[in-house]
Amino acid sequence: MSTKTKPKKPAPPRSPKLEKALTTVAGWCAAMPGAMLSPKMANIYHVMGKTFAILWTGKTAGLIVKTDIADMLRETYAGIGHKSHLDPRHWVFIELDSDVPLKEVHKLIQKSHALVASGLTKKQQAQLDALRAD
Repeated sequence: MSTKTKPKKPAPPRSPKLEKALTTVAGWCAAMPGAMLSPKMANIYHVMGKTFAILWTGKTAGLIVKTDIADMLRETYAGIGHKSHLDPRHWVFIELDSDVPLKEVHKLIQKSHALVASGLTKKQQAQLDALRAD
């Protein structure tokens, strides 16, 4: 008895706008002070070992960031919701091919980095400050 597996359908091509957004957002995340990338199922960006952004490049391309205004963002933009195991009070999913301007995405990346960095130990914050000075 043989088992045949169906070949996977190739993913539909992404729009040039979405490709540009993915590249731009990945660059912004990587440029944050002390940012480290852990590519697995998604590109996970850390500062001193703590996650501040998760970039999904799959079927629904988007970015997960930490925020202190999650409810307001969900009310303001149709492209912001919640699609992860992380606490919905503090984390949002931003569809990159939506009504959320890239300028706003950039601000949210910076805010997420700052929120996560503020929770670091004094020693870690000193190490991060040293990285910023370089």
